[in-house]
Amino acid sequence: TNGLDIFNHDIYSTPCIVGDPNVPHRCPQEEWKKRWAVFPKQLFNAFVKYHVVTLFMRCYEYSAEWILKYDNDQMVKLTRDMFVHSKTIASTHKGETGKIMNQTFTDNMWANVVAYIADYSVHQILLCFGYYVYIRNRQKQLREASPRSKEDDADAEIRPSVVDGPLFLSFVNKSSRLATTRVLGCVFYSMGAAFGTVMFPGWGTLFLANMGEGFSTVILEETGAVPKA
Repeated sequence: TNGLDIFNHDIYSTPCIVGDPNVPHRCPQEEWKKRWAVFPKQLFNAFVKYHVVTLFMRCYEYSAEWILKYDNDQMVKLTRDMFVHSKTIASTHKGETGKIMNQTFTDNMWANVVAYIADYSVHQILLCFGYYVYIRNRQKQLREASPRSKEDDADAEIRPSVVDGPLFLSFVNKSSRLATTRVLGCVFYSMGAAFGTVMFPGWGTLFLANMGEGFSTVILEETGAVPKA
């Protein structure tokens, strides 16, 4: 028996201590069960969100095309395929690292700005909807908890106010962080693309671009959670 077998045996044979807040990782079996239980729902949500973001992208592209109908150069910038374009940049400025990185960064920012705006729009709508549901549930709880007269019941416009300063600041804070993560994501994505084009145009551009975007999420984690009633 090697050390790894002993380690695995120790983890998976340790009896679970249910409800003990001091031992959060004592039950790996239970943790895995919980994660796999919500996995189908999370996968479905991610699938739907992906297509909704794509739909928003197409709407923004059509809007941009209508607004910029006489500016074909700008439309090319917004809809450029950076996989192919990075190879063109590398061959045009062969040996000129500074020019390659600068042009790749700029062109990549323009090519992905629509995608990031669409992604931000979808998540901001979800955040607003989450706060709306929270406020509605809180109002319902307050109405049920407070005794009301028949005159009050007849007045359908009476709704207890639950929108206070902390709740509003929480919404502004989450909205600001959401916008910041999208801006940072686009910047670091473009920085990664610039380095990737210097190293290996095409696949290197895509790979390091996604690495850069992942790095941005480490720097500033996205938070879209809403308070629970």
